[in-house]
Amino acid sequence: MILNGVVNGIPGVAPGAPFYWPPTRPGDYMTAFVTGATASSTQAVGFMACVPFHVSRPRPLRIDAMNADCTAAIASAVLRLGIYTAHPDTGRPFQLIIDAGTISGATTGAKTITLPRIIELPSGTYWIATLAEGASNATYRTATTYVGNIANPATPSSSAIGGVELAGVPTGALPSFAPAALAWGALAGHPRVLLREAA
Repeated sequence: MILNGVVNGIPGVAPGAPFYWPPTRPGDYMTAFVTGATASSTQAVGFMACVPFHVSRPRPLRIDAMNADCTAAIASAVLRLGIYTAHPDTGRPFQLIIDAGTISGATTGAKTITLPRIIELPSGTYWIATLAEGASNATYRTATTYVGNIANPATPSSSAIGGVELAGVPTGALPSFAPAALAWGALAGHPRVLLREAA
């Protein structure tokens, strides 16, 4: 819908129009990361990482699949994917919305999990979670730039902080509530996960 108004001399946008994110269509993939530059990171078994993802839409964002990219073939490596809510007071990872299951690291390439049901995400902040499982560490695609402007409040620096992380998390399923010990972690260590908008 085009709104009447002029902003900075440009017609068609009303002052105060709501921020719309992500601007995707059914079938499109999206990610919390700016993906112009990517790298690879090895995930130790039991390593959990959560990256914030923001939704701002008049209707819920409907998700039907999740995707991650394996960059090295390791037969016994597995990566579990999921989504958490944000805590209403702190904004940190809170309650599990869905444990999407696992992708295999036995072969390289992008791997997609079709969700057992469509997940609807109303406007708000969510956390995309990964948990490394299996008998061996595995290597996955990461990003080198992040939209979110997260800084480490304890140690301000030029390091790229991608989200929160924790080692030694029990495997087999994502915890129903995100561990309180999740701490800020470097962007390069967090797998890039894509979400697909449902038709």
